[in-house]
Amino acid sequence: MSPSRTSDEARLVPIAVDELVAILQQSQGVRTLLPRGLATRPVVAVAKPRAQAVTELNLAQMPREIDLDPDEMVVTVTAGTPLADLDAAARAHGLFVPPILTGTPLDARMPGQHGLLAGTIGGLYSDPRELSTSASLGRVRDHVLGIEAVRGDGTPFKSGGRVVKNVTGYDVTRFLCGARGRWGVITKLHWRLQPRPQQAASAQFEFGTASELWRGVDAIRDCGREPLDAWVMPDEHILGIVEASRGEFASTQMQHYRELLQDNGGTEIEPAAPRGTTAAESCNATTLVRVRAPYSRWATLTNPVAGVQWERVHPFADFALARLPHHELTPTVAALLQLRQQWAPLGATLAVEAITPDLFGLDRATLHGTDEPSAVRELAQRLHKEWDPHGTLDYEAADGP
Repeated sequence: MSPSRTSDEARLVPIAVDELVAILQQSQGVRTLLPRGLATRPVVAVAKPRAQAVTELNLAQMPREIDLDPDEMVVTVTAGTPLADLDAAARAHGLFVPPILTGTPLDARMPGQHGLLAGTIGGLYSDPRELSTSASLGRVRDHVLGIEAVRGDGTPFKSGGRVVKNVTGYDVTRFLCGARGRWGVITKLHWRLQPRPQQAASAQFEFGTASELWRGVDAIRDCGREPLDAWVMPDEHILGIVEASRGEFASTQMQHYRELLQDNGGTEIEPAAPRGTTAAESCNATTLVRVRAPYSRWATLTNPVAGVQWERVHPFADFALARLPHHELTPTVAALLQLRQQWAPLGATLAVEAITPDLFGLDRATLHGTDEPSAVRELAQRLHKEWDPHGTLDYEAADGP
């Protein structure tokens, strides 16, 4: 079957899996394809030399199907299905699609500042970034039972399935999660659902000093149960907490948090949304970076550093978002490399979340750091060579599904 093509020769729009297969097979050694979905999860672009022009592979017109079994709490869904549609289908049966829990104060904050239900389920699977609820609800890969996809060379394949069972060999489903479509285009997913909480509660607390703030965070961590989400604005000495439950537990537990934090110098304040900036806004004057570090390091990492502005820290999920200075005296690249070297002894890594114009053309190692050789990295490189030998899928320049 010949692939669908719009009037623009630089854009291909498949409307079915067999058309997608044909496009990939016919593009081997001929063109480089840039997969795009709804473009609501922008990731860093890496400007690199290419032997041929890049053609957009627009996946927005692929089928949208939801096959939900409320008794087994499992759904099979096509990758192009909007998260909002899937959430509505699950909500109708008192379920939710973990780790995306709507109906709480988290909604307007993640991921990518577009809201929890922005984009598609395939985009969520392909996005490597953590959510702030990773500690309480698990990572995306913890809930995916199986996938169907098409490799970069045009070969369809399946991994896992709709039923939970023993897996022999390497777990490809979990391995490909967060790969940004590097080895293929995801077409269908099998997802485990969970009962939807019926109650949500939230509160914010202000502390007089940084030491009091982190003592309060320690008190929450040591109380026997971590909340659904906890976020810190270290520059303002503010701690926010969100809890959710099926019954009255959320409000009861929130009262316990209040007592703990007040005993540690916290004062409850009127809720204010954490700072958050869209990807477009973040490209204007500063560079947004994702900092990953062990829990025990955040009190030290958030000590004032010239020019660094902390958006928010999710200490229980082991990541934070921060802004780097961007002016003539302190170029962004210099600030990035300096902080990476300064924070490395603390076990922290930095990756650019949203790119600024002065970072275009930099290699991936500079933007994301250089990983030491490992068995996983070697496997990833081998899969890329075997599944996409001609480099047909240009995942590095993708804006994200």
